[in-house]
Amino acid sequence: MNRLLPLLAIGLLAGCGGGKRATPAGGAAADTAHSDTSSGQPTGAHAGAALVDTALPPMPDYPKAEHGELTVEAVGDLAEKLGWPARAGRCRQPAMLQVLAQDPTQGLLVLLELPDSGEVTGTYPVSFTQEGLPTAPAAQLALERLDPKAGPGTYQALDGTVELSQLDAEASGRFAVTLRNLSTDAQSQIAGTFQGLPVIELDSARCARALPKDTSKADSAKKPSATPKKP
Repeated sequence: MNRLLPLLAIGLLAGCGGGKRATPAGGAAADTAHSDTSSGQPTGAHAGAALVDTALPPMPDYPKAEHGELTVEAVGDLAEKLGWPARAGRCRQPAMLQVLAQDPTQGLLVLLELPDSGEVTGTYPVSFTQEGLPTAPAAQLALERLDPKAGPGTYQALDGTVELSQLDAEASGRFAVTLRNLSTDAQSQIAGTFQGLPVIELDSARCARALPKDTSKADSAKKPSATPKKP
């Protein structure tokens, strides 16, 4: 069931980029675009705007999804409609929602950095960070395809938004993002909808993999004692 997860995770953690918000005809997204390029690399919400190909076709309308499914429609490098049974997992620490839809040859993973408290439904812009986790609310998205002839192809979201409309026993929402193929740099516009996905609570060990490593104990163990030893 999880054969694509390692590849999808690599897609989310590899290459950063950003762009203008892609808004489908089916609805408008809140304008929270900004970027911090002081480090020489794009970071923050909508930091990949400059990398989005302005010659791409318009964003498709949001597709309809059946209960328990995630459906997408894409144009550009990916030009097709796809749909899968999907599921969602929630981490409490760090506060995160994972939406996964896959079959034996392809899969799509959406990660949302949720606020630690308060309302969690709303708009999550695609965001990047140089280390650690993006500041909530933030979204990351990857699509992985296993082509028997060409091999795996990983796409990462450059820009766009995920709108979370429900999160309780079930999760519902939609997204409109620009994807980039990490091998060829070819881009696609993709709109998707997930409806009534069952939500499971993920165990702490799985959620802890997303936390920055705590090196404080290791560092303190390496530091020499401030009190000289008696001869």
